[in-house]
Amino acid sequence: MPTPSPARIVAVRGARAQIHPLVLQSLCVRAARGENLALVVGDNHFDAYRLARLARAQGVKPASVLARIALTRAFTCYQLHSSLATLDPKGFINSVETIRARVENPLGLDALYVLGLLDLFYDQDVREPEARRLLLATLHELKRLAAHGVPILVALAPPRRPGREHFAAYVQQYADVWWEPSIRT
Repeated sequence: MPTPSPARIVAVRGARAQIHPLVLQSLCVRAARGENLALVVGDNHFDAYRLARLARAQGVKPASVLARIALTRAFTCYQLHSSLATLDPKGFINSVETIRARVENPLGLDALYVLGLLDLFYDQDVREPEARRLLLATLHELKRLAAHGVPILVALAPPRRPGREHFAAYVQQYADVWWEPSIRT
């Protein structure tokens, strides 16, 4: 699985059962190295217990891994947009090294993960033009964060109902790397 690298947006598209374990592994490894991570969950499918088990399996205290991850859950596309537009850089200063690193990365984040980016934009209670407008504004916020040196990994699943499949094309246009892993049998 590609890991976020400086000033890039990596988008991974696939089934939750396939993508989420890979994202959790990446979160665990990076947090265990002492990196400051932000996680925005838009699909309400974050398994902190599984992450803790991964940490234990790697010989790391789960509490130290979880303490490195600033978690935000969004329940509407408006909340998801707002959480990205208002990321608080002050929450990620925890050492002199981090303060020095802010010259290159003003937010102090080592990476941002967004799970289920499109799920909330698939909501049929939000009219499609409004969902599209807000999605584009959200993607603009991701580009802004990447321009500040924050590497970003976005995970997205296909819609459960037909109608807004084309939203993935907007994400693909904004992403520096697009990956759709194949399922091996």
